[in-house]
Amino acid sequence: MKIESRREIAIGSGFVFLGTLTLFLLVPMSIKEPANVHNIALSPSMWPKAISISIILLGAFVLISSCVELWRQRKNLSPILLNFFKININFKWSGLLSVAMLIPYYFAISYLGLLLSSILAVFVYMLVAGERNIVTLLLVSLVFPILLTLFFINIAGVMVPLGPLELLIKG
Repeated sequence: MKIESRREIAIGSGFVFLGTLTLFLLVPMSIKEPANVHNIALSPSMWPKAISISIILLGAFVLISSCVELWRQRKNLSPILLNFFKININFKWSGLLSVAMLIPYYFAISYLGLLLSSILAVFVYMLVAGERNIVTLLLVSLVFPILLTLFFINIAGVMVPLGPLELLIKG
């Protein structure tokens, strides 16, 4: 297991390096920016920058989780797992279940808004995919929907249904 953690540390470091190289060197050198772009979402370099930042963040996530796993192995600690959720879903049925879960997600957006619905959906999807580490489940299901919602509202300028959180987010 230690070899896998070290390999994942190298992979995470490589993705952070490549994402940083792309963000600060390749994108500015290869994409010409118009001088007067008022909305960043309309900029030709917006998506390459967003993808580069995503690669950096995912690489950092792999790097940090691998370092934590290596540290956990050295200290002989076990991860905190959701042992009460013992259902193992056959791979064939997990795809069908994933598609079927889109229906309640679609209707939940009307009542709970995109953010709360996405937090619940990511949590359930990760459980179906087999993730049992409670820290990972909570971190990923909270951080990614919040970041995406803030991106769409503040950077892309797209209004998304916020449901009961509308007063909290818009102020």
